[in-house]
Amino acid sequence: MKKKLLTLIFTGIGMTNFAQAQNSPLQDAPVINLRQQIALVQKQMSECVNQDKMSDAAKVVNEEVFEIVPKSVHKENLFLSKITITDEESAALISYLDTSHQCRVISSQFPVPELKNIYASFYKQVDLVYAELLSKKITIGEANKEKYQLIQTAQSQWLNYASENKVN
Repeated sequence: MKKKLLTLIFTGIGMTNFAQAQNSPLQDAPVINLRQQIALVQKQMSECVNQDKMSDAAKVVNEEVFEIVPKSVHKENLFLSKITITDEESAALISYLDTSHQCRVISSQFPVPELKNIYASFYKQVDLVYAELLSKKITIGEANKEKYQLIQTAQSQWLNYASENKVN
C-alpha cells in the first residue's frame, strides 16, 4: 500500500512539473542556437552598414578616400594615391565615421567573446589609421593599404574561429 501511495505521489509531482514546464513562458520562446545568434548579429551589422553607405558623406568617402562599396571603380586610384586627405574629404570621413558608429555597437552583441574581440581589435587599429590619415601623417593610398591589411587579418581571425568552433 505504501509503495502505491509513494508511486501516486511521485507521479502526481512529475505530472505537475511536466504541466508547469509545458506552460512555462520559456517554452513559447524559440530556442536560438549559437550559429543563429551569430547570423542574426551579422545580418544586423550588414543592414546597418548598407544603410550607412547611402549617405552623401559615404559617397564622397567611397569616391575619394576609402572603398566603401565593394568593387568601387575608384578602388585602384585610392590604393595608388600619393596625396593626403583634403579638408572636404576629412569632413566627409568624420561624418561617415560618426554615423557608422552605430554599426560598431552591434558587434558587441556577438554571443562569443572571441568574435567581439576580433571586431574590437579591428576597430581600435583602424581608428589609428583614420587618425593618421586625418592628421595627414599618411597618404590616402597608404591608409587604404593599411586598412585592407587590417580587414584581411580580421577576416582570417574570423575564419579561424569559425572553422575551429564549427560555427559556419
